[in-house]
Amino acid sequence: MNLISKQVRNIPFKAKRVACTFGLGNHPDFLIIGAQKAGTTSLFNYINEYAQNFISPKTKELQFFSEKYQKGDSWYKAQFPLKIKNGCLTGEATPDYLFYHRCPERIYAKYPNVKFIVLLRNPIDRAYSQYNFQRNSNKTKAYNPLSFEEALQEELQEELQEEQSQTITEEFTYKYKYRSYLKRGHYYEQLQKWLEYYPKEQFLFIESEDFYKNTETHLNEVFSFLGLEFKEGIELNLKAQNKTGYSERLKGDTREYLQNYFKPHNEKLYSLIQRNFDWD
Repeated sequence: MNLISKQVRNIPFKAKRVACTFGLGNHPDFLIIGAQKAGTTSLFNYINEYAQNFISPKTKELQFFSEKYQKGDSWYKAQFPLKIKNGCLTGEATPDYLFYHRCPERIYAKYPNVKFIVLLRNPIDRAYSQYNFQRNSNKTKAYNPLSFEEALQEELQEELQEEQSQTITEEFTYKYKYRSYLKRGHYYEQLQKWLEYYPKEQFLFIESEDFYKNTETHLNEVFSFLGLEFKEGIELNLKAQNKTGYSERLKGDTREYLQNYFKPHNEKLYSLIQRNFDWD
């Protein structure tokens, strides 16, 4: 895109960060906050490729409000272009934001008018996708040697201990980030926290399963919600991206167990956002 000059694009990051400490720089107009393994990569890449008036940050997933908050505002703002033409937007996609309970307060303190897109996937399939993604990962921290059923039992034991001690699991721990197969699917609890700070009108909720079935329809919905414009004469190639491979299908009895586990969580979610996804 030729929306900003080559000279502005090539300003060294350190120089941009210094400039941002003096009030220059931009901030996100929107955030894609989750859920993990629910289509955030595909959506962000579609926006980046097909929106005429979108300027991308340095990377899709900045993780500032979840894991890098100590880097400070100037670091975050320097991730975005220093100059943006009128009518253009910028934003990022970090799926951990939905899950990390400190994010709503942190983001609201800085950006009370930002818009949010939330992709919600059947929590059973989301959990199994996360597990398989980590099994396929070459990152030592993410890899899980346990079977899926063993991993669930481990997390359930942690959850029981947490309930008995009446404590909240601290963020940024290894288990919170990498072993949260069940907890990341507690969408009601997560969104309830966000809605303490922001009105529902600032959120666009999309069911991931329907997003993949009717991608162009939902992409139009996203563009309309955010105020994005399609490039003229562009042909859309809407293949799913960042898909996870599976070594084996989810066992039937495990799925049945998880259906019962997530049922009360899902029902509260449907009531909260006034949408019924009919997950099974």
